[in-house]
Amino acid sequence: MTSAAPSRGSDAAAWSFELVAGAERLHRLSDEWRALDEASAEGTVFQSWEWHQAWWDAMGRAQAGCEPLIGRLRRGGRTVGILPLMRVSLGARTVLRFLTSPVADYHDWIGAGPLPGEAIDRVAEGVAEGLAEDPATDGVELDEVSPRAILDPALDRLRDVLSAEIEPSSRCPYAELGAAPGRRVGMSQYARKARRLEVRAAPLAVDHLTDAREVRACLDDYFRMHTDQWRARADVAGSFEEAANVRFFEALVDRLAPRGWLLLSRLRSGDRAIAYDLSFRRRGVLSTYRATFARDMAADSPGHVLLARLLAVALAQGVREVDFLRGEYSYKAMYATGERRSRRLRTRASTIPLARDDGIVALSSLRPLPPTPATVPAGTREGEQ
Repeated sequence: MTSAAPSRGSDAAAWSFELVAGAERLHRLSDEWRALDEASAEGTVFQSWEWHQAWWDAMGRAQAGCEPLIGRLRRGGRTVGILPLMRVSLGARTVLRFLTSPVADYHDWIGAGPLPGEAIDRVAEGVAEGLAEDPATDGVELDEVSPRAILDPALDRLRDVLSAEIEPSSRCPYAELGAAPGRRVGMSQYARKARRLEVRAAPLAVDHLTDAREVRACLDDYFRMHTDQWRARADVAGSFEEAANVRFFEALVDRLAPRGWLLLSRLRSGDRAIAYDLSFRRRGVLSTYRATFARDMAADSPGHVLLARLLAVALAQGVREVDFLRGEYSYKAMYATGERRSRRLRTRASTIPLARDDGIVALSSLRPLPPTPATVPAGTREGEQ
């Protein structure tokens, strides 16, 4: 795909948009990408250059038929926005997706603020021109655009130019801290379970690890516990039975921890870890990304015990919101004070399959089904941690 022409007129501040293929583009734009990301008020870890580079190094590079396709919006010769896409083969189909899909919970434009109408037009036209120049690409599937995303208002224009459809995507529960969620942090049933755990096992301790070396030292146990937990589920794929997923999380630790964005919380009973919660912290928001617990302790809900203590610490540290990210797990509803609904744009009546079915090594199902009674560990209610 080649560059799109600049907008009409001779104004030195005219907008131009280009799509350039190749992984080297991802590295060359690192400084501009970081600067734009830092200037954004709403961007999450999922929009950072560090997230994208970790994903490409650990997963994308090894995936046959996957090629980064980075869009750059410029004005007056200065880069003012980046749109990270990829061209990926899914069986007999080749589609344009967000780079790092489907492992990122949110996708967005990387830029400092809302896109004006003329810029939106240039981006939409540039993507359409790129598709027209590449007949091997069947269409566009842009998923998980949050209502808070810079790109969200531009979806309608993209839909019109690309003759696409827009439909609801994942539900993303969240809790605003400092008000109603305060009553949930100290839920009495989990306080009782914590006391019972201490009587039955050993005194409980919680560690909140941010140093890359400390987190790395826990990863093997974290992967083992998560694999053991999900192996009992027939409806979703296990995250860490694929080597690429292990490499990706290791790369995330190495790239995000030095920026202060990564937190691994661990609940211990004596010397034994019985629950983990891997979260991201950025811009006053704590995003809980991947949690796990020891299956043999399920009756005492160690995951809930850990989450309640994590929320209490977040509240004390001035975190304004906990984002539980996508996934309709019932335990999230117990803590959430609201819910956002992401959107997706797709062309040519294509369907976006579950992560475990779309040919890309991914982090389990995007939209897990409720567990059947046969797959729920004994003593655990549906959605229990």
